[in-house]
Formats: sequence, structure tokens, C-alpha cells
Amino acid sequence: MSRLEKTAAAAMVVSFLLLVGVTTRSFVLSRRPDPATVPLVKIGEAVRLPGFTPGSAKLTFVIVLSSQCAYCLHDLPLYRRLSAARSSSGGMMHLIAVLPEKTAVASAFLGSSGVDTDNVLSMAPLELGVKMVPTLLLLDENGKLERYWVGEMNQEHEREVLAALTASCRACRLPATYMQ
Repeated sequence: MSRLEKTAAAAMVVSFLLLVGVTTRSFVLSRRPDPATVPLVKIGEAVRLPGFTPGSAKLTFVIVLSSQCAYCLHDLPLYRRLSAARSSSGGMMHLIAVLPEKTAVASAFLGSSGVDTDNVLSMAPLELGVKMVPTLLLLDENGKLERYWVGEMNQEHEREVLAALTASCRACRLPATYMQ
């Protein structure tokens, strides 16, 4: 084997190893959540909602959205389902909406969309520790973050949200029609 052939073979081996390394790194990094979407509040930390205390509720969903967000508008059917589940929960579930619009505008938007909540807060998402809208936060009975979903909901995420609702609030006895 000549020197040129050995150099070419070594270059091919190095190229192959670099390709495997780059592909592996991309795969590993794609499994991590995008830091731009992860809320500033961490799992297990209390979420500070001005004027709200969990009370006797087993869980609280916090919807962080904007009436000007196309993804938020797309997710309105899920928010209506959560609103219906809240209504039938007998106080075991709270639903809070956080919008950057003024309270009157936000309340009118939610009302016309068929989303009934326990409270509507007018504040910038970042004040709550949320970087993007829409974001859905699931809080436990102590107001601590259990789970979150960021961005437009696809069918898989909707199933996760409804499964988390069912698991967290077994005592709610929600009608099966809301879980479909």
C-alpha cells in the first residue's frame, strides 16, 4: 500500500468518525428541551399567581396565552375542554388564564371563546416565569409546578394534558365525554 493510499484510507476513517460524532451529537441534543421554551420556574417550585390561592383544589391549570397568538387560537378547543372539566369538578380543579392584554379585554376574549376560568390575570408571561405563549402549567394542590407544555398543542400533547388531568384529579369524577 502506497503512502497516498494510506493517507486516503486514514482520511476516510477520520471523515467517517466525524460524521458519526456530529450525527450522535445532533441526536442527543434533539432529545433535550429547547432552553428558549423551558419556563423559568422549575418543576416542584411554587408558581406565584397574584391574588390566587389553591384552596381545596387538587390541581390548577394555568393557561398562558394571548388573544393575538395564532397558536393560542388553535388551542381554544382544548381550553374549552379544560373549562368544562373545571365546571364539572366540584371545585377540585381550578383554571387560571394569564394574558398580556388588559383584564377586561382578556376576559371578553375568553368569554367569547367559551373558556370559563376561576381567574383572569393581566400580566406579561415573563412575570410568571414563562418565556413563550401558549404555555400550559399544571400545578399541584400546593401551587407547585408539576408539568408544563409549551407551544401549539398537537394530539399527543392534548392526550398528555387530559391524562395528567385524570391522574391528578381522580376525585373529580369528570364525565368521560371530556376525556375523549
